[in-house]
Amino acid sequence: MRRARGLALCAVLLCAVHAWAEDSVVLKNGKEYRGRIEREERGWLGIQTSDGLVWIKHDEIETLVRASAEKQEPRREPAPAPAPAPAESQSQSQREKPEKPAPSPDAGSGDAQRRDAGERPAEERPIPIGEPGVRTKTVEEPQLPPPVAPAKPGGSPETDARVFDVYVGALGGTDAKKREVAEAWLFENWPSSKDVLVAALETGGERGRVECVRLLDDERITDPRALVLSKLADQSAAVRATALRVARHRKLKDLEERVIDLMRKDPEWIVRQEAVRALEDLGSSQCLTHVLAGWSREQDPDRRRKYVRVLRTLLGTDLGDDEDAWRQAVDEVFLGRRNLAR
Repeated sequence: MRRARGLALCAVLLCAVHAWAEDSVVLKNGKEYRGRIEREERGWLGIQTSDGLVWIKHDEIETLVRASAEKQEPRREPAPAPAPAPAESQSQSQREKPEKPAPSPDAGSGDAQRRDAGERPAEERPIPIGEPGVRTKTVEEPQLPPPVAPAKPGGSPETDARVFDVYVGALGGTDAKKREVAEAWLFENWPSSKDVLVAALETGGERGRVECVRLLDDERITDPRALVLSKLADQSAAVRATALRVARHRKLKDLEERVIDLMRKDPEWIVRQEAVRALEDLGSSQCLTHVLAGWSREQDPDRRRKYVRVLRTLLGTDLGDDEDAWRQAVDEVFLGRRNLAR
C-alpha cells in the first residue's frame, strides 16, 4: 500500500514539474499554447507544442510566460573590481595570473550573462514580445517557415522554391494551424503573394481549394474576379458552389452570364442552388427567361420556391404558381411595359 502511494505521489510530482517547465503563450482571442519556445524571427514566435511547431505573430500575443525565465537563480551582485596594479608590477602580475576557470553550466544562457554583467535577470524585468529567449535546441527544418516579405510591391514573393512550396501546401492542405499562419502571410503581402494563392487553388485538395476560394471573400483580396471565374469551372461541386457564393457576396455582377450557364447545366443541385441565389442578388432582365424555364422544369416543391423567389425579387410582384402570369410579366419587361423592381 505504501509503495502504491509513493508511486502515485511521484507521478503527480512529475506532472507538476513538467507543467512548471513549459513556456506559455496566451493569444488575444484567449487561446493558449504550451511547450518550449524555440525561436523568434521577423515579428514571429515559434513554440514547440505536443502537436508540433506553431508560429504565432507577436501582434496576436496577449501574455508570454517563459518557464526558463521563472527558473533563474536569484540575482547576484557583481564582485567589486580589484584596484589596478602599479605599472612596474603589471607585467609580473600578468605572468602570475591564474588560468581562467571553466565556465559554469549556465554560462551560455542570456540571463547568466546579464547577471555576470550586473544587469537585472529576466524574472525581475518585463519580457517584451520579440526578445530572444533561451534556446535549448535549434530546429533546422520548421514545419512552416516564418513569413518572407516580398521585395517589391506587386511582384512575386522573393522566396526560394522550398518556402514557396511550403506556403502553397499549407494553403491547399488540411492542417488548420499551418493554414492560419499561411493566410496571415498571404493577406499581409497581397498582391505580391497572389502567385502562392493561384498555385494553391490549382494544386490543393478539394477541402484546401474550398478554403482558398473562401479567402477570395475577404475584402483584402483585391480584384478577385479572375480567380472566382476560374473556380466556377472546378471539377469539385463544393468548390464551384463556394465560388458562386463568393461572387454573390462580392457582388461580381459581370459574371451573370456564367452564373446563368451553371444554373441551367450544372449536374449538381448544390451548384444550381447557389447559382439561383446569386441571380436573386445580382441578376438582371437577362436571366428572367432562364429562371422561368428552370422553374417550369423543376418538380421538387422546395426547389421551385427558390426559382419563384428570384422572379418575385426581380419583378417586384408575387404571382404564386400561375406560370402563365409569370410568363406574361417577363414578356412585359422585354416589351418595355414593366420595369424591374431594382
